[in-house]
Amino acid sequence: MLTGPPLLGVFVLSVVALLALIIRFRMNAFPALLATAVLTGFLVGMPATDIAAGITKGFGNTLAGIGIVIGLGIILGNLLLEAGATDRIAGELIRATGEKNAPLAVNATGFLTSIPVFFDAAFVIFMPLARRVAGRAGHPARPYIAALSIGLITTHCLVIPTPGPLAVMENLRLEAGWFLLAALAAAV
Repeated sequence: MLTGPPLLGVFVLSVVALLALIIRFRMNAFPALLATAVLTGFLVGMPATDIAAGITKGFGNTLAGIGIVIGLGIILGNLLLEAGATDRIAGELIRATGEKNAPLAVNATGFLTSIPVFFDAAFVIFMPLARRVAGRAGHPARPYIAALSIGLITTHCLVIPTPGPLAVMENLRLEAGWFLLAALAAAV
């Protein structure tokens, strides 16, 4: 098995391969991840018999932590879409902010949502909303998805009660109230 700088090189190569499969060759993300995982296993020198077990274990561990949340988030997002709720919310956001500031409204939605809800679940739930707001405003969806992502990731990474900021607060033995105020100020 590789260690040290060669392992870092394999990591970089694997990320490039994954991005190429998804962006350049337009492969669905799931098979692209599987193919990249197999390639990475071979490149780091894992025995062929251990590669499948390693992929399965890693995938299982990931699903154990967030699989149900993601699945329920997809269902909730689709329910909101089918019930017309995302269209109504999109219309209200555009009405409240105007078409010019609609990406900011989507960003603020992500910013506020990711404080109590994990990034991944909120992203899955609000992706249809970002697309709907973009469609209602007559713009491409990418800037709206980027605005949503930035809003979500900012508070997810900086503001308690998400695990990362909680760990920082605990390790530095900081008082929660002051930490929360400083984190919100930094996030804004």
